[in-house]
Amino acid sequence: MSRLAKRLLSYPDTVTLEIANKNVLVKGPMGELSQPVDSSVVVAVDGSAKTVGFTSPDLFKNPKLGLYWSLVKNMIAGVVDGFKINMELVGVGYKVEKTTGGIRLYLGYSHPIDFASPDGISIEVESPTRFSICGVNNQQVGQVAANIFKLRKPDAYKGKGVRYSDRRPPRLKQGKSVK
Repeated sequence: MSRLAKRLLSYPDTVTLEIANKNVLVKGPMGELSQPVDSSVVVAVDGSAKTVGFTSPDLFKNPKLGLYWSLVKNMIAGVVDGFKINMELVGVGYKVEKTTGGIRLYLGYSHPIDFASPDGISIEVESPTRFSICGVNNQQVGQVAANIFKLRKPDAYKGKGVRYSDRRPPRLKQGKSVK
């Protein structure tokens, strides 16, 4: 059995958690999220103690218990606090601008790139080279950040490109040396 699933998951009073038709619905101050649950996993909610438990008829062979424990934990954290990923642009002439439907990125190409933000995701531009991606769904916030990162990965020689602010910068290669 998963070590995570052995622990009961508690949630604050501002969150309501319901289970209907094998779907977990979490509502909170920042929004609501829904997650379908596999038929081999039993989710038990204790409303008076504000806890959620996960069991299965075949406890020791079900690896999905820890997965659903983590998914529900992230859903609770998302509707209470939300998730945020900070990113930055490094390079001469690289900048970001806020548009009505998302952002416009200038990444050294011959044309700017318009990136539309999906529903439930907000992109905040803090400076011409720094922006952050915010939302309640951890998976969706991470996927949007990965899509923007793929537009211009950091160069191996100068480090120019899109970076995650909280991660270590990439190791730079040494250029050719002339004797």
